[in-house]
Amino acid sequence: MSVESYSALDETSLRALLDGTVDLDERRLIRSAIRDLRRREIEDMEAALASKRFRPTRLKQQEDKENQHRSESSDNLDVLSRKLQSIQDIDELTKMLRAAGEYEERKMIRAAIRQIRDEQQQATGFPAIGGKPSVWFLQASETERESHSERERIRSQIRELRGQQTQQSRELQRLGSNSGGMVLVLDHLAEG
Repeated sequence: MSVESYSALDETSLRALLDGTVDLDERRLIRSAIRDLRRREIEDMEAALASKRFRPTRLKQQEDKENQHRSESSDNLDVLSRKLQSIQDIDELTKMLRAAGEYEERKMIRAAIRQIRDEQQQATGFPAIGGKPSVWFLQASETERESHSERERIRSQIRELRGQQTQQSRELQRLGSNSGGMVLVLDHLAEG
């Protein structure tokens, strides 16, 4: 076969031919055709990538419509940001969150709520819910203390029972060793 006939084939066909031939010159031609095929594929991919990079500016303006809308709404977000800095009530912020329609507005309000909660936690030293120390947290710590004392009581009972078991097993061993090495042999009764 000639180089032109090899260049018309795909890579899998060329690989099959390469595996099936033992002629060194033919193998060299097939490998050359595979390299050329790969080089052409790479060039095609680079050309496709270059065409995507350098689109006309008219297309880029259409793609940027979303970003243009965001720049117009950034003024609204600045006003909202200033308003959020003046509000310190979580309930009021929660109402604003429910009323907000835009994703960015909701995101800013949630951040303000988190910030107020963090400040309240730092001020009280307890997790805060709605601006007050969490009753759940106080109850949980009390419940924790109760369960800890209950666990300790159960552990002491277990230790006591183990001690009794050990003492009983020692007594049984002592009684078994006092038999003086006597062995009881049972002989079956002879018939007749």
